[in-house]
Amino acid sequence: MSLKVKVQHAASEHIEAPSFCYFHKGQKYSLSSAPHHFKIQPARAEFFENYGPNYHPTFEIILTANAEEVMLMVQDPEETRVWEHDLHLPASSSADSPGGSPLQMGNSASAEKLRLARTNFVDKVSDPVLNKLLDELQHVTVLTDAEGEAARAKPRGEKARDLIDMVRKKGAEASSKMIAVFYANDPYLCKELGLM
Repeated sequence: MSLKVKVQHAASEHIEAPSFCYFHKGQKYSLSSAPHHFKIQPARAEFFENYGPNYHPTFEIILTANAEEVMLMVQDPEETRVWEHDLHLPASSSADSPGGSPLQMGNSASAEKLRLARTNFVDKVSDPVLNKLLDELQHVTVLTDAEGEAARAKPRGEKARDLIDMVRKKGAEASSKMIAVFYANDPYLCKELGLM
């Protein structure tokens, strides 16, 4: 999964599954599961050419934490299976997913990582990377348009300080998204600052 996609789904847990199959542009497909009790939406979707960098999910399946294994199948309109995969789900702790709630992953340490990296981030991040961070964090709704525009109007150092402080104050999920976007745009500095 590309980091630009990952940041848009930071509250979800990504589970690798091979995806090699042939889809036809303009054809409608459906996703089903076994067992059948999981919520899948939409019921049917038309496939179209959508080449990156920002791929958008076609289907969403909400799995419960007590699920251990599920088979996913993509079918064409004649109900011919064009793809299937047995998915073995990772164990999740009851503290993270009480009573069969949807699988979610959060990184409570992300805001603390940003706090520890704050001084070096303000000193070292470049203006082009800051502008890219502002754009992408607005796109994934971590920042409002007003917050992004207010920060963008400031000199580089103040812009960096405002950005990291605004995101940290929004908590772990927002902080995780910022780290993922930062890594996608400047992986070397992100690693140097101890964020990855």
